[in-house]
Amino acid sequence: MKNKKRTITAIAILYTASLFAQQNNFTLKNYIIDAIKNKSNIASLNMLSEIEALKTAQLNAGFLPQVSLAYDVIYNPIIRSSIVPVGKFNPTPTDEVRAIKFGTNFQQSLGVQAYQPIIDATIKSKIAESKIQQKIKLTDIKVATEELVYEVSKTYINGYVKQQEAKENARDTNRTLQNLLLVKAKFDEGKILKTEVNKAQINHNNAVEIYRNTFIALTQEKIYLAFLTNKKVEQILINDNDEALKEANLNWVKDINQTDSLANIEQLNNNIDFTKQLINSEKTKYKATIGLNGYLGVDQFTRNMNPLASSSWFGNSFVGVSVKLPILLSENKANKTSQYQLQIKNYSLQKNEIIREAETNKLIAQNEIDNIKAAYDNAKANADLYKETLYILQERLKEGQITNYEVNIEAQAYQKEIEKLTTIKAALWLQWLNILKSNGLLKKLYN
Repeated sequence: MKNKKRTITAIAILYTASLFAQQNNFTLKNYIIDAIKNKSNIASLNMLSEIEALKTAQLNAGFLPQVSLAYDVIYNPIIRSSIVPVGKFNPTPTDEVRAIKFGTNFQQSLGVQAYQPIIDATIKSKIAESKIQQKIKLTDIKVATEELVYEVSKTYINGYVKQQEAKENARDTNRTLQNLLLVKAKFDEGKILKTEVNKAQINHNNAVEIYRNTFIALTQEKIYLAFLTNKKVEQILINDNDEALKEANLNWVKDINQTDSLANIEQLNNNIDFTKQLINSEKTKYKATIGLNGYLGVDQFTRNMNPLASSSWFGNSFVGVSVKLPILLSENKANKTSQYQLQIKNYSLQKNEIIREAETNKLIAQNEIDNIKAAYDNAKANADLYKETLYILQERLKEGQITNYEVNIEAQAYQKEIEKLTTIKAALWLQWLNILKSNGLLKKLYN
């Protein structure tokens, strides 16, 4: 019963493995595009960029006319006295002065005030700052997108390699199953000992366990890919014929050198531009602002509060030019400018470090690709030889020319070689992905 259960388990696993063979047109490119569209942090950054665009539009409105309706009512319980040199108005001028009260107890004003900015460097500076902030937000989207694309690609590659390993393990599990059935038949015929059956069963159990572990690893990659793309796990299908993962693509990345296209570099360049603009903004604080002022209204002066009193309202209007030139502000301009200049140097140092690190990572990855590719070619050749040898031994076992022990030894060696081949292949593609990342070329995977 136990053996029957294991046989049924193996058949079920093989049936599951057949699901991998289903054809689909969903490739790495499709998963990346879906991830970018559906990832919440990317959507959030897009909203922040839109907010910055609205801020820029709002600042542009600073050059529009400013019109307001003004109404004032003033009650003067004590009317101020002014000293008037009344003696100066006599036919013979004297030094006589007299205290005279000017005004009424109540005073009202109603009118329209207008101001039209003509020259205001502060507004222009704020607009320039806002535009650079908008560029920074757009670059934040690029940085987050690069990280997401890398994560999706790495997960897809791991799944791609694990799926191929699972297929090979499924075939090997089927081989061990057929071998177990053959050995059992020979045992029933009395041609071999029970020990041979036990060894065949152990070999088959090991094959099932290897396949199960690979299948679990593949499922884990699919679960994470489903999270990254906001899909259901059952919707995740990996295309064995994905053009992005053809071996020919391992070669064209060798000679590329485009570290300047890295989103992180663009981000630092924008930060440098923004800090330079802050220095310009400090200078604009000391520049003159020029605008047109205008007022049209009426004033009322009465002893008692009476808006309808006759002959109490008087017209009032003016048009003029307003010029303001700051002389002293309560801040240290030189100190602020020095802070900004140090910040620019800091950004430049970070930029140089990122470029050097990217170039170093690229050289390391290129060297690793050369080394790993040689190891991969060797492991693949060995795996093919093991596979061929195993097939020959399997046929000889059917003819009774060898024992199952020899087949088991060769099968174990073959399984180890397949596992080694899978590890090398995954490392090879991940180094290729690192080169793309180091050169800011991950967008080629989906654009």
